[in-house]
Amino acid sequence: MRTILLIVFGVAFSLTTSSYIFDKKVYSGYVLLETGERIEGNIEMLSPALNQVRVKITAENGQKHLFKAQDVKEYRFTVQEEKENENCEYDYTETVFFFTKKIVEKSPVPFGTKTILLHQEVQGRVSLYNFYAETRALHQLMEHVRYVEKRKGLLQPLTLENYKLVLLEMTADFEALQERINNPNFKLEDVAELLKDYNRHIVI
Repeated sequence: MRTILLIVFGVAFSLTTSSYIFDKKVYSGYVLLETGERIEGNIEMLSPALNQVRVKITAENGQKHLFKAQDVKEYRFTVQEEKENENCEYDYTETVFFFTKKIVEKSPVPFGTKTILLHQEVQGRVSLYNFYAETRALHQLMEHVRYVEKRKGLLQPLTLENYKLVLLEMTADFEALQERINNPNFKLEDVAELLKDYNRHIVI
C-alpha cells in the first residue's frame, strides 16, 4: 500500500536536489467538512505529507477549494488502474483511499499542525493508518510510520522492534493469528493483510 500511495502522489526522486518532484494528479472523490457539508469533485494530490494537512478539491461546479485539516472531517478518492493481463487484455481495478481526522505525535511538515487527516488503510476493530512526514535527511526524504488503533483508542506506532508484540496483544482474542505473527517470515509489510483477516473474523 505504501508503494501504491507514493505512485498515486506522483512522487519522483531528484538525484540533484533534496526535494521531491510531483506530477499533478487528480482523482474523483469527496471532502466532508466539519460543518456537515459534503463537496464532490476532483481532489488534487499535493504530496503524501501535505495532503494530511490540507485538501485541494475542484467541485463539480468548477469552484476550487483549499481546506485546512482542522476544517475537514474526512475525505476520500478512488484511483483507477489499468493493467494488461496474460491474454493481452486490460483489467481495470479501483483502489479507494480514505483519510480521517486524527491527532499524531508530530506534524507531517515543519511547524505544522498535529491534527491531521490520516490515511486509513484498514478499518475495523483494529484499524491501520499510514503517516508520512517530510524529513531533512538526504537519504530519506519522506518518513513513513504505520499506526494501529483498537476500538478508537490511542494510536500506537509500529516499528521493526515492537510490531509483533503490539499485534500479539491486539489480536489475542483470535488465537489462530498468533502463530502467524510469530512466524519468522511475517514482516511489517504484512500487517495490513493480517488485520483484514482479523477484522473479518471478529465482530466490532
